[in-house]
Amino acid sequence: MQVQLTRLPTTNTTKEEGYMIYMMYGNTVKLLRYKVMWEETMPGFDKDGKPLENTVAQEEWCISEEHRDEIIQKLGDTPYTVETIGQIGNEWINGMEFVDASQVPEALAMGEAAWWRSLNDNDTNLQFFKYLTDLDFRVLLLEWGVV
Repeated sequence: MQVQLTRLPTTNTTKEEGYMIYMMYGNTVKLLRYKVMWEETMPGFDKDGKPLENTVAQEEWCISEEHRDEIIQKLGDTPYTVETIGQIGNEWINGMEFVDASQVPEALAMGEAAWWRSLNDNDTNLQFFKYLTDLDFRVLLLEWGVV
């Protein structure tokens, strides 16, 4: 399954100023929740062949607390820092499936209400019918007053 990390410019701000951060897991949008950062020392040699150590910054973007904790556990005694990624206003898109990943930036740019209205306006949109087949999702749409 292809995993694609996307940084999308939006009016939202997170720790990465001006970016909303998510990844595609197959066709499913997963909002990134944490960024774990640490440094690793990599052996190397200078131009004279003398050994030296290079410090390389590493980072892992995590979609859940469990994912974050797994990375931290693997780091063992290695010092690390964790940043929480602010996703307020973007929760609506987490877990949604898109036939084409290029629709995600469009959906986020439009916003939740406008996105659902655009799907509702186009009765031939197969993706909208896919969402309607999910009972839980249908109930949410009714609660939101979209349909």
